[in-house]
Amino acid sequence: AGLVAIAFNVVPSKGIASETEKEEVQIQKKYDVSKIEEVASALQEKEIELNAAELRLKEWEERLQLQEESVKQRVAEFKSLTESNQIFQTEQKKRQKIVQERLKKTFETMKPKKAAEVLTVMEDKLAVELLMALKAKNIAAIFDKMDSNKAMMLSSKLAEQRGPASTR
Repeated sequence: AGLVAIAFNVVPSKGIASETEKEEVQIQKKYDVSKIEEVASALQEKEIELNAAELRLKEWEERLQLQEESVKQRVAEFKSLTESNQIFQTEQKKRQKIVQERLKKTFETMKPKKAAEVLTVMEDKLAVELLMALKAKNIAAIFDKMDSNKAMMLSSKLAEQRGPASTR
């Protein structure tokens, strides 16, 4: 009742009010109090709904943070794997270059007949890669000692790899 009196600025009058005026004030107080109670009740319900929504929002934020951390971890793992893969490929290329250089030196010191025999039984792709590393005069000497069909096939593949009119 004190809240209602403050809200409506109801101050008891000093004089004697008529019964009708008193009844009207009582009715007005009752009506206003019930409206205030309705509004207060509605506000309480909204507060409950807002608290529930806030709780759901916090749960979503927590889940999103966990997912974000998971994604960050996966990105870091991917970067690490990519770096490791690049290092491995670089190392592999170095080793392959060393092997090719050794094979090149070996074939440059071989007699053309022996080199032709080895290249004839070697896988074509490897043979072409090796021939690409040799000088043109060495290739000619090797092809001269090789079966003509095999020499023609390897020279065609060599020409495809080297491109237009390349000589060494």
